[in-house]
Amino acid sequence: MDQNETLNSGVIADVKRRIEQMFYTGNREIGDQEPEQQSDISQQAWLYFVAFLALENLILRLEGKPTIRLNDGVTSLSHGLITECGRLVFRGAENWVYIYVHEHFCLVELPWDSAWTWYLAVLGVDFCYYWLHRACHAQFLTHQHINFLYQIWVHTRVVSTLGPLEWILNTPRHHRVHHGCNLYCLDKNYGGFLIIWDRIFGTFAEEHKDEAIIYGLVHNQPSFNPVFLQLFYNVNVIKKWKAMNGWQDKLAAIWKGPSWLPGKPRLGATEDKLDIRSREKYDMKLPVWINIYLCLHFVALVIVYQELALKYSDMTPLAVLGFVTYILVSQTVIGMMFDNRPHTCIFELTRCVIFVFYVHKSDLTLQGRSSITLLQPFFILSSCFWILQTFRVLHTEVKKIKKE
Repeated sequence: MDQNETLNSGVIADVKRRIEQMFYTGNREIGDQEPEQQSDISQQAWLYFVAFLALENLILRLEGKPTIRLNDGVTSLSHGLITECGRLVFRGAENWVYIYVHEHFCLVELPWDSAWTWYLAVLGVDFCYYWLHRACHAQFLTHQHINFLYQIWVHTRVVSTLGPLEWILNTPRHHRVHHGCNLYCLDKNYGGFLIIWDRIFGTFAEEHKDEAIIYGLVHNQPSFNPVFLQLFYNVNVIKKWKAMNGWQDKLAAIWKGPSWLPGKPRLGATEDKLDIRSREKYDMKLPVWINIYLCLHFVALVIVYQELALKYSDMTPLAVLGFVTYILVSQTVIGMMFDNRPHTCIFELTRCVIFVFYVHKSDLTLQGRSSITLLQPFFILSSCFWILQTFRVLHTEVKKIKKE
């Protein structure tokens, strides 16, 4: 076998292994490793996430169905990126708590390389994810990488049903209900990769074939800014908290369902909930070149995140926080551009200049070849373009003020 054949077979085997991990069929090899040899496989899943998204769009187009809009797709992926950034920031605290609990309260030591240990751990993680998911709506939370990998493929409209497997597994059909704001979809199907918890604890709902699912929150916000979308609902919670009388009701306004009112069930009474049957989709038509630009910069942002995920353990907490802040700011600016907000070009220019300045001054990229270094010319060209665009915008505004 020549060198090219060896390389090709190695690439194919790597892709096969990662896809098996995504569908919970190839994780036994991870159990054979020692804990300190473990790599976070969720950090390696982004390329396959994007590949499955592209495959879904291709299938939808071949079937003559509406494809995923670029602004929607980037915004959805951005939510996942925010979640992963949060994991990097709080990973140290997570590990400390885990080690402390294990050292002081461990009741039994399960063999690391046992298949039963692996399956029990997966079952336990999914059970805990179900209850955390219920407790944290409508806020977002981070969860373990196995559940994260499984979540990749259940977010699709292509798969209609998986037959008898749907009695046990969370499938695209079940998960579509979870993301719906139709009355029958509210507070349903919280499971990670198993649907049995919803069936056991009364939060399961079948997808209605005669009623199209309206995706989003009941009180939706017209925006493609993922950071804003992560935070805006907290304003509603604060307002509800202030409107309540007594500490008992004030606390209930935080931990009970969004439709809850004093004297009503924890998730709210059905008659008080809005029944969303149709909704005009928020969209903003932008020139093709802007969509291409934003798509390329989002890919660049994923590369920056991957670089952070690879090197964050060797960085200071302040440097990690700075990286994460830059990613969040970048997602905000990209979202503002999708929303066609005024003066966004100034923020985008600032973002690009900061990146170029950091790469020039930082010693992070000196530790071997860095993908961030390869992005520097792209950001330099982007900075030059937005300098010209910014001055043109400012010049136009001055002229308009003089005329008035």
